[in-house]
Order: sequence, then C-alpha cells, then structure tokens
Amino acid sequence: YKKDPPQGAYVDKILFLFLLFCSMEALHAWGYIKAVEWEAMTDIFAAGQYVTIAILLFMIVFFSLRLLFITSVKGEFYEH
Repeated sequence: YKKDPPQGAYVDKILFLFLLFCSMEALHAWGYIKAVEWEAMTDIFAAGQYVTIAILLFMIVFFSLRLLFITSVKGEFYEH
C-alpha cells in the first residue's frame, strides 16, 4: 500500500474506460488517415461510433455509481 495507495470507488473501472476511449479516438484518427474512399471512411466511422458511444454510456454509469457511493454514509467513511 505504500507504493500504490487504495483508490476511490470505481476509479479503476473509470480509468480503464478512459483508456478504451482514448484508444478508440486513436483508431478513428488512423481510420481517417488510411481511408482512401469516402465510403470506406464512413464504414470505419460507423463501426467505431457504436463502440465509442457504448464506452461513454459505461462512463456515465460508473460515474453515477461512484457519486451514489460517495454520497452514502459508507462512502463518506471510505473516502476519508
């Protein structure tokens, strides 16, 4: 625990989703660069769009769960 102190509730899941979100943004940029035709770019964008939206929805869920936990009595105890 000296080197890596405990994190707050749901922080590890939120950070993992941020990593996935940043990876998807890099994949979108790579798709824009590699797409030669307009149809190829829209196909890549459409496929990545749903994954990115799902990741953002999961972030909303985990942020709301974290907020609910922090505002509870147990959450206030564990956060301090």
